[in-house]
Amino acid sequence: MSTKSVFLKFIAKTNLQFLKNKVVLLVVLLTMVSLILVWILWLWKMREFGQIYSPLFSSQLFGNFASYSLPAFSTLVFFINFYLAQKSYFKERIAAFFLLGSGFFVQILTLILIRFYLAQGF
Repeated sequence: MSTKSVFLKFIAKTNLQFLKNKVVLLVVLLTMVSLILVWILWLWKMREFGQIYSPLFSSQLFGNFASYSLPAFSTLVFFINFYLAQKSYFKERIAAFFLLGSGFFVQILTLILIRFYLAQGF
């Protein structure tokens, strides 16, 4: 067996063990659902206020990239926290739980902020 195949088997084994914990799996699934909801609501808000541009009618595909900074930031926070939690799970489980929990908390705050934006008409 080559070193690469041993390394890939080790990576797959640790990833599966990380997600076998029911609390970790629940938090990751809830965070992914809220992340999808964040993007759906944000795109709906952009479409409602005319911020999404069609490539058929204009030369800009997505319009202003700065208008997508809120959901992009929350996505980035989730992936960074997930990676760090995965790496620290076997050494410090409580740190992994805090990292996953903070990623979920950021998603909830983003949903609240998007709800505020929708109510105010920004």
